[in-house]
Amino acid sequence: MVALAVLGGIGSFATLRHLAEPWFGPQAWIVPIGIDLGILALLAWDLLRSSPTCPGRSCAGSPGHSSPPPSSSTSPPRTATRSLA
Repeated sequence: MVALAVLGGIGSFATLRHLAEPWFGPQAWIVPIGIDLGILALLAWDLLRSSPTCPGRSCAGSPGHSSPPPSSSTSPPRTATRSLA
C-alpha cells in the first residue's frame, strides 16, 4: 500500500514539474511541492476547525463553535413565585 502511494506521488510530482517547466524553468520542482504543502495546510486547518474541542483555549468565542449544552447535574430551574402582599 505504501509503495503504491510512493509511486503515485512520484508520478504526480514528475507530471506537475513537467507541466510547470515552461513558466518556471529550472525552479519548476517548487510547484508540486507548493501544491502539496497547500493541500496539507488546508487539511490541517479543516481538522482544527472541525475538532470538538480547542486544546489550550476556550472555544466559546470562536466562530463556528457553540457553547456546550448545560449539564444535567445542575440544580433544577427556579420557578417564579408570586407574593400575596
